[in-house]
Amino acid sequence: MILEQSTKLRLLTVFLFYFTQGVPYGLFTVAIPAWLAFNGASTIAVAGVVSASSLPWMLKVFLGFFMDRYTYLPMGRRRIWIVGAQSTIVAMLLLAAILSPESNQIWLLSVLGFLVNSGIVFQDVAIDSLAVDIMPEDERAKAAGIMFGGQTLGISAATFAGGQLIAIYGTVAGYLAAALVVACVLVFGICIREREGERRFPWSNGKAHPRNVALQIDAWKPLLVNSAKSMFAPLRTRPRTDS
Repeated sequence: MILEQSTKLRLLTVFLFYFTQGVPYGLFTVAIPAWLAFNGASTIAVAGVVSASSLPWMLKVFLGFFMDRYTYLPMGRRRIWIVGAQSTIVAMLLLAAILSPESNQIWLLSVLGFLVNSGIVFQDVAIDSLAVDIMPEDERAKAAGIMFGGQTLGISAATFAGGQLIAIYGTVAGYLAAALVVACVLVFGICIREREGERRFPWSNGKAHPRNVALQIDAWKPLLVNSAKSMFAPLRTRPRTDS
């Protein structure tokens, strides 16, 4: 269960986590809005829930810098963020099931949608960073396709299965089913490790991998400067060999 040592495990990991991104995202941007519309909510109310659920995705621009600056290397460069984000998603879905807001409680549904998708965004950035960090260059194109397909399948599953559960048993069933799916992948994320010798839990035995220690930047200025140089550097193209 060490990502660095197995191509199949790396590809399975990005698929599973992107699938579980799609499940709560599809629930709060398709299934719940459809339930609201069916129960007579106005267009503005439905749009409010969807927009609140989509708002955290604006944070992606900044989260990569934050995760590079602050991490827990004994558990790997990204896994502490992945496990934390996945735990947040599960907790927020369970909170939604406990509170079980009615179709007229738009403000509460909007807050829950915002919180759930905040966890998804953190997980999304962490998985993308993990893929770049742990995968060889010739594997990334395949991984990108798997990511897109996994998320699409997750959204589709949440839209269909979540919609059916909500229609038959109510919204609590939809929230609990989504939480169960995400929790199963959370267990998977706890079991894997990025590199040999790292910890599974903060209290487990293990230590930071020397490569990660060497790459870690503990100040904002070099992090931002190096990122800016990479973003604005001219693209390198291979010289043409044809005549």
